[in-house]
Amino acid sequence: MKKIEINTSELKFYCLVCGTQNVGEEGLKDTCDHLVYLGTNDGGPEYDKLKLHNDDNEENDPDEVIEKLDDSYTGFYCYHPSSRSIVVYLVYCFPNKPG
Repeated sequence: MKKIEINTSELKFYCLVCGTQNVGEEGLKDTCDHLVYLGTNDGGPEYDKLKLHNDDNEENDPDEVIEKLDDSYTGFYCYHPSSRSIVVYLVYCFPNKPG
């Protein structure tokens, strides 16, 4: 998985491909075909399209679970400047470029 770290005080996140607002002030807002995971290191997954957290997977740490994904996925790790202890994980599967 490709990992991108972001320091932000903004709590609104949009899909880079289709423009859907996936996260708002209250958490998950809307899903799109590209979003596959939304969670935090404090409370686990809020949205888990791939069912990465399941009974067959003994690993519960969101960071370790999503980092096992291959490079067809892009993970955004969003740190709020006032509380770097809480991390929001957004993982997308963006369409491949032609050719």
